[in-house]
Amino acid sequence: MTKRARPVGNRHGTRWRGKLPLPSHSHPLVRQFIAELNAQMTTIRECATRAGLGPKTVCDWRYRTNPNLANFDAALNVLGLELCIRPRREPTDGETHV
Repeated sequence: MTKRARPVGNRHGTRWRGKLPLPSHSHPLVRQFIAELNAQMTTIRECATRAGLGPKTVCDWRYRTNPNLANFDAALNVLGLELCIRPRREPTDGETHV
């Protein structure tokens, strides 16, 4: 009797490595964060574990909830990024700030 081999690309969500979808309705910072996860070929599980968060917490940022500042900062630190405050730029023609 032979053992069934597990699919290598599906273990711990690795089939999504570099291919996480970017929902258009999520917060712009979350979209940028997910784009960086894709660029660094990191999974949500890997990032969340290293940040001390649950994978479900980070996954929910895409579709259900907005991250709180402390959790988002921890996840950014894992990717070697930081959140910064800067003066708002002046709008160009045709652009408005609400």
